[in-house]
Amino acid sequence: MLNKVKQYIESNRMLRNKEKVVLGVSGGADSVCLFFVLLALRDSYQLELHVVHVNHMIRGEEADADQGYVERICKANKIPFHLVKEDVKKYAKEQHLSEEEAGRNIRYQAFEQVREEYNCDVIAVAHNSNDCAETMLFQLVRGSGLTGLTGIPSMRDRIIRPLLCVTRNEIEHYLDTRGIPYQTDATNLQTEYTRNKIRLQVLPYLEKNINSQAISHIVKSAQMLKEVEEFIEKQTKICYNKFVQCKDARYYFDREEFLKEDTVIQKTVVREILRNLSGQLKDVESIHIEDICGLAAKGVGKKIDLPYGIVAYNDYKNLILTYNKVIISDNDFMERKEYPLIEELGEYSLDLINKQSGVIDLASGEKLGYVTHTLTQNEKANLLDKKQNVWDTNQNVISSIDLQVYQNMNFYEEYKKSMINTRNGYTKCFDYDKIKNAVQLRTRREGDYMQIDAQGGTKKLKSIFIDKKVPQKDRNLIPLLADGNHIMWILGSRISEAYKLSESTKTILIVYLFGGK
Repeated sequence: MLNKVKQYIESNRMLRNKEKVVLGVSGGADSVCLFFVLLALRDSYQLELHVVHVNHMIRGEEADADQGYVERICKANKIPFHLVKEDVKKYAKEQHLSEEEAGRNIRYQAFEQVREEYNCDVIAVAHNSNDCAETMLFQLVRGSGLTGLTGIPSMRDRIIRPLLCVTRNEIEHYLDTRGIPYQTDATNLQTEYTRNKIRLQVLPYLEKNINSQAISHIVKSAQMLKEVEEFIEKQTKICYNKFVQCKDARYYFDREEFLKEDTVIQKTVVREILRNLSGQLKDVESIHIEDICGLAAKGVGKKIDLPYGIVAYNDYKNLILTYNKVIISDNDFMERKEYPLIEELGEYSLDLINKQSGVIDLASGEKLGYVTHTLTQNEKANLLDKKQNVWDTNQNVISSIDLQVYQNMNFYEEYKKSMINTRNGYTKCFDYDKIKNAVQLRTRREGDYMQIDAQGGTKKLKSIFIDKKVPQKDRNLIPLLADGNHIMWILGSRISEAYKLSESTKTILIVYLFGGK
């Protein structure tokens, strides 16, 4: 078996000469076997070994016995022993994880901590062929996608699995013939856990009643699926780079180009977007992927909600995925048609001279609140970090400045109640000192324009509406915040470049539209 493992290490290029290896050893047969295999190969590779043992503090005296055994074999073979004791049950409860997930997280965190502290090259863990077969069957019955059916990889990042080429029977035979003892975790013999049922009941049944080579065949199938997955990943990367774009936490692609791709590639591109956006795929199911792919074939304005607060929606050309609270960036505004439409808005002036804050009751039922605030140096630094963002709720602005602003808002309690559903609110922040005329809330007028870039370039409001395909019937219903004919803010969308915060900003004006239907 030693030669078999060495060949597997060589073929997968797991180890190089003079490497430092962190070795996870629980005391069970698999990890003890890995310990003595790497010990036997230490001289030929000139390895430096570091053993990490994690006591989960679950099994009382049994766990302490495991710890003592691992410590003794390390001492006998002059291998550095690193102990981590962690209350897994407590950690699982705090992190809302199963005990199995919590234990795994703690172990790998411990391995990585020792690797960094001692500048080690790789982390060796003791998964074997049976584990790979168990994983594939477990994922299969759970309805996993292709990735789950590829089993356990031989290498991933700095993790290596030298025993993945041998079965549990081979491991136990190796230990027994050499008189090497090992610990037995009683919980591994309990069938309450799904994986234990597969290990103790399903796989033995398959080997005895279906095919004696069932495990090796399952592992081989997983390896073939891995090759298929790698090919699909290459094609996905090509397509992803071809038409997926990202800006301001918004991923988007041309729906027409997307629909030309094969269904398999469509799904994997969407999965990659969700992975990049959320950093995980744990709660993403196949139905979510299919819904997004189906959305691409539907019309403008269609939208679906997804895990992690992600939303997918269509504009005239693109399908966009972003977080629910992220409003579109200035350069792509109007594409979502989430600007408010208010019939018979009228005209209202903000009394910025006599009042530090105020609220205006609009005839349509909405309310317009406003507050001015002189920035402290710390507040200024915080806001400048966010000055390119578009804020849609008060928390994103107010959290960056002094709580005094809350006190200055004589309408705050009313506003807070209306923001239980944040979709009912629109908020923006302006450089107060750049305002030249009386500020009004109104609809469009002849001669309205907006500054569209930092260099002072302007564009007629009419042209902006046309370029962004705002329907003619909506244009007279969109509320605008205006400084004379200069449009400061198209509500629900962008603000003029002229009023954005800068290093010279001293006083800010925050405007809120809230309430209504």
